[in-house]
Amino acid sequence: MADFGAECQERLRVSDTEASIGPAVAKLVETFGARWKLSPRLHPEYPVPDARVRPDYAVETSGRITGFLELKAPGHDVTPDCFTKRDREQWELMRRLPNVLYSNGHTWCLYRGGSRPLRTVRLDGDLYRSGKRLRTTEADGAPFRDLLREFLGWQPGRITTVGQLVTSIAPLCQYLREEVLEQLALERRAPDGPRGRRSAPRPFTALAHHWSKVLFPSTDGQDPDHLFADRYTQTIAFALLLARIENVPLLGRNFIDVARELLAENTVMGRALQLLTETVDVEFGHRIDTLVQVIDAVDWKAIRARNPDAHVHLYENFLQEYDRELRKRSGTYYTPPRLVKEMVRFTDAVLRTRLGCTEGFADEQVTIVDPAMGTGTFLSEIIDRVAEERSRRGEGFRGEAVEQLAGRLIGFERQMAAYAVAQMRITQTLREQASDTRLGDLRLHLADTLADPYERATLFTFLSDDDALVENTRKADWIKREQKVTVMISNPPDRERAEGEGGWVEKGREGEDGAPLLDDFRLGGRNGVHENKLKNLYVYFWRWATYKVFEQHRAESDRGIVAFISTAGFLSGPGFRGMRKYLRETCSEGWIIDLSPEGLQPPMRTRLFEGVQQPLAIAVFVRSRAVTGPAHIRYVALDGSTREEKYAQLEWLGPDSDQWRPVRQDAHAPSHQQRRERGIPIPH
Repeated sequence: MADFGAECQERLRVSDTEASIGPAVAKLVETFGARWKLSPRLHPEYPVPDARVRPDYAVETSGRITGFLELKAPGHDVTPDCFTKRDREQWELMRRLPNVLYSNGHTWCLYRGGSRPLRTVRLDGDLYRSGKRLRTTEADGAPFRDLLREFLGWQPGRITTVGQLVTSIAPLCQYLREEVLEQLALERRAPDGPRGRRSAPRPFTALAHHWSKVLFPSTDGQDPDHLFADRYTQTIAFALLLARIENVPLLGRNFIDVARELLAENTVMGRALQLLTETVDVEFGHRIDTLVQVIDAVDWKAIRARNPDAHVHLYENFLQEYDRELRKRSGTYYTPPRLVKEMVRFTDAVLRTRLGCTEGFADEQVTIVDPAMGTGTFLSEIIDRVAEERSRRGEGFRGEAVEQLAGRLIGFERQMAAYAVAQMRITQTLREQASDTRLGDLRLHLADTLADPYERATLFTFLSDDDALVENTRKADWIKREQKVTVMISNPPDRERAEGEGGWVEKGREGEDGAPLLDDFRLGGRNGVHENKLKNLYVYFWRWATYKVFEQHRAESDRGIVAFISTAGFLSGPGFRGMRKYLRETCSEGWIIDLSPEGLQPPMRTRLFEGVQQPLAIAVFVRSRAVTGPAHIRYVALDGSTREEKYAQLEWLGPDSDQWRPVRQDAHAPSHQQRRERGIPIPH
């Protein structure tokens, strides 16, 4: 401490900034750590003008990054209550890290993910004048030693619940997202080299450009940098989590090796991790190292032992913690497994009774697509149902049924993290069925369902034709162009005012004269401003699904089913008159299950989706013959005063149950029965 005091006094004669005391602080921390055989190294951070995030040092002990050290000028407060605006902004990001030491040389505060310090130590003396007389307040220096020992010895605790997992990784992802944004800004400010010489490398700028070209050309009106930072961060986090669950070692390894092992079973996620980390330098690797350590502490077996359905809401809960606005913007509300089970059961019955598929989903002629598979709930439930049905012939048929089903199951998902969770979930489902079927046998695609399948092939300018990501997207485009589909089943994303996000469904194909598919849900301009309601993501998915199942291969087969759960506005809203007309004229039969007859903001105890205030409905439409008249549409409302009562009603409901009531048959009429007892009018 005397040596530290003398060095600070000497340096502060020249300048009194935090940079002046930095070398002395680094030497002090390294000296203490060396005595504990922790081999500490303090990596000074790359100074970025106007940086909001970067701490002054990343601290490495025993070969791993254990924390970050932020310096303030002597005399500057190191507690959040007294921070200035810029320091406050930095603090709001820094406090998300699990182990941060703030110091002005005199006061030392250790923070562990909270607004109050875990430990605070103040030295006895003055950095400007004390010199070798600088001391700790306690004669033996124990409080200061304990603070540094705790800081340098940090390691994450074992994570055994979904709650712990989410609250541990979401803050680190928030921090990493800001780091990516700053890295992009830094690269853009870097001057170009002299003429004839190569300019400074811009790895993140190149990644952002290529990443959007490979996977998602559309930005949905968002800032491209922010969008890339989100995708980068979530991909890294969930690819590492997927590797952890697959027992791929993480600690002490480089990302390329982790990605290579992940590639073997999870091709797309492994390649994505490889692509996003192969140009990361050592300095930026420090940002990810803490995230690696936290994810390595995840005990997935313990998590699933506590909650077998841990996959179901993992990504939804993550988004709620990480970025609530992003969750709202993406329409991410995943379907409760119990509701999925009933939708799959009902659709299976329609396959058997209306399309002559005597084995339902197990029938070899049935191809199934979930165009917004989220975390894979529908596909997992279909696997379970088919395996259970076939096992009635004998347990030996279970694995064979799953193997035969795999090539007929297709899922599209555009959110990388949700795609990773779907792979975790479906892998677990396959294992529980004791099947030899591997994840790669299913046709799961990281793809934008609504993107034009004829356009994308021209965009691959930097990856080889046999690259895993290129191949995955090429196969997805082939499915969208060529694959005949029997069942489209999903909970599509719901977001109003989504103009410009419907791809070719909304705008048509560039260079072609044909009208956009969405025009078939319009009334040729006769519905006026009401048709603005069609600019919703779930409507775009409805139109894509009905085209794919009922129209695209009509010359060969126009038989099929669309089974969606979505907001119920299309049942009676005036803006959806054209959509109702299309369904009546295109389909043979339809079933509407009103999940929210209470209307807007139903009581919490009655909601099947607890977080959704909009009225919801399940709609199942089938085309089973050449349509010569309007579809026969039936309606039922689940009137329970609790969600349990609603589920009890749903479990007994079949395509020919007595509870159904017919709805009016004229083309534009609402697709529900008038409920006079509640005085709900039927608009025309």
